[in-house]
Amino acid sequence: MKKLLVLFLAFPSLAGQPAKYLERQIVLFKAEQRGGSRYAHLMRPVAARLTAEQRRDVALYFESLSSPNPPIGDRSH
Repeated sequence: MKKLLVLFLAFPSLAGQPAKYLERQIVLFKAEQRGGSRYAHLMRPVAARLTAEQRRDVALYFESLSSPNPPIGDRSH
């Protein structure tokens, strides 16, 4: 269980992130111009297989989710 928690903490939450930002990150992964954690290599083959429409759909999906961490100054959640 401890290893799973450590692995989970190595990935950022994508929920609530702006779609344009997320889509750009996928494009950068595809072009192998995006770094990140030691797990970044896991994203590259996934990004490489996505069409432009799929990239947009994935980005819009994550944008639609509630962020687990509201922006600083927004403590209404």
